[in-house]
Parts: sequence; C-alpha cells; structure tokens
Amino acid sequence: MAPQHRVATRKQLADRLELLRRDNVKRHNMVTERTQLKDRRYNAQKVRQSQIEYDQLLGSASRGTGLDKSRAERMKDLGKLIGSYK
Repeated sequence: MAPQHRVATRKQLADRLELLRRDNVKRHNMVTERTQLKDRRYNAQKVRQSQIEYDQLLGSASRGTGLDKSRAERMKDLGKLIGSYK
C-alpha cells in the first residue's frame, strides 16, 4: 500500500516557516554573543599582557638603568593601548 501524502495548508506552511525563522534568529543571536565574548576575552588578555610589559619597562626605568629611545616609545604606545580599552 502506497503512503498517503498529506496536503499542507497555507496556515501550516506559514507556521512551519515561522518556526524555522525563529530558530534561525535564535542561532544567529547565539553565534553573535559567542563572537562578542571571544572579542572581549581577547581584548582583556591583550590589555593584561600590555600592562605587564608596561610595568616591566616602568620598573627598569625606575631602577636607574634608563630606557633607550625605542623602549621609551614602546612604553608610550603601551600606555595609549591600555588607556584605550579601559
């Protein structure tokens, strides 16, 4: 015996499409939130590493060893980077 096919009404099709659309929006929001979380974590890690490097340069400058031109510029750049994320 051959399977009988049900004829879908427009209302049923519209309900099915609405469900698919709702699931797609939900999935999109989850992916967006996950991406934003990754970005926030990456930026926080970048700031922490920059702060550590800045503190090391500041420590060497305060011990009297001094900083050469490139290290002084790096320290200035790190200060800007740290300030921009706070």
